[in-house]
Amino acid sequence: MATPKIIADFETQLSAAISVGATSFTLSSATDDDGTALPAGLYYFTLNNGNSNKEYLAGTLSGTSVTGVLNVSRQG
Repeated sequence: MATPKIIADFETQLSAAISVGATSFTLSSATDDDGTALPAGLYYFTLNNGNSNKEYLAGTLSGTSVTGVLNVSRQG
């Protein structure tokens, strides 16, 4: 597995809900708080941050598409 990229000050939304068992999803935006596009590569994502149903996903970002998604959530 490739080394993940670490990006601070990045927050976005999903463009659509992710189905259970899905291996891809699309972000509504892939730019940081300064308006800089995120480079392609492996990232870790936190979904529902601050909620009790928080999830952790890993996947390869290209543009706004994330593929090869793995669920690394502690909740299963």
